[in-house]
Amino acid sequence: MLTFNPVDNLIFNDIAEVFSLTAVCSASGIPVPDIAWTRTRQNFSYLLDSNTPEVEVLNVVSSTSVTSTLVLSNVTIEDREATITCSAMNVVDSVSESQIPYFAGD
Repeated sequence: MLTFNPVDNLIFNDIAEVFSLTAVCSASGIPVPDIAWTRTRQNFSYLLDSNTPEVEVLNVVSSTSVTSTLVLSNVTIEDREATITCSAMNVVDSVSESQIPYFAGD
């Protein structure tokens, strides 16, 4: 069984109109699921991983769960319409949760 518990915390740090975004999601199941992050903007989606410039992903894995933290740097106000999706999957099931980032002052 796969359970998915997104954490509702998209955090923006305002630095001269350039932001960093931190999002966290957790999933549990047997076998332990993999977590993937994607970003969709203007109907174009791409994978966010540590090989992507300005992206940091930290995964903490236990015997039945994983917590993944995504940090995007150099996010601009133009990115306000992007959607960040966390997907959790294993051989049994898959689930995903999307959130539209919130910019303070909007």
